Amino acid sequence: MTNTKANFRICFAFIFILPFIFWALWFVFSESTIMNIMKDAAENHFLEIEIRGFKKGFLYDLFIDEVIIKSGQEEIMTLNNINSRINPFKLLVKNLDMSVEADSKKGKIKGFISLSKKNTNGKLEFKDLDLTALSFLGKRKIKGSGNISGSLIFNNSESHIEFISRNLSLEDIEISGIKTPASFFHSMSGAININNNLINIESVSFDGRNVYARLRGCVKDYIADATLEIMPDKNFTDNHLLFAGLEQYRVSPGYYLIPLKGEFPI
Repeated sequence: MTNTKANFRICFAFIFILPFIFWALWFVFSESTIMNIMKDAAENHFLEIEIRGFKKGFLYDLFIDEVIIKSGQEEIMTLNNINSRINPFKLLVKNLDMSVEADSKKGKIKGFISLSKKNTNGKLEFKDLDLTALSFLGKRKIKGSGNISGSLIFNNSESHIEFISRNLSLEDIEISGIKTPASFFHSMSGAININNNLINIESVSFDGRNVYARLRGCVKDYIADATLEIMPDKNFTDNHLLFAGLEQYRVSPGYYLIPLKGEFPI
């Protein structure tokens, strides 16, 4: 009976003390320690992040005013109003497993990421993200407006992106010395795989009024080995000046096959 009472007291004390231990651990990890885990994970992907307005919440919550993601000196995108909740058990081994919600140019980003010095993986969904939020596109000569939604799954150096945009308005783009009629298209959808510096374009489809296009191939170190198919239907008048420059790529009435080999703006 005495042993039973002693065991009961030990269990009761443990249950009573555990919440305080759980609460105290959160204060052992300083803000700088958590930020360094985030920065180390970014460096593993040759990225740099600037963190502004970092605040720890009461219990395993994080609030960040702004995160700027860069590749070298080039800004890729900026995230604002970031809310996150951390898995406390993984934090003990300096692994940030956390849910994420953020804003970016009126769009929303939501998902889960796991960050450590050796591994980075997660899944993020983005909705109505303004194309201008992707700062690097403008510097790659891709100019226009529209919202884009989709998902990003990443595991260390490998990433898979699926996306769709239904209100696209792009300026015509020069790819590999060929001016392509991007302004004809008002919606876009596709899937892309990324592995280090290799971008594999599974398929990116473009729709416009009486015209359709599809892009497939790969890009390595900004150099493309891809094809662009443009397929105007019978109701489309292909006497636009741009089509005059594409005449050599006309395979048959209503079908153009354009090889893209050279510098690619992405």
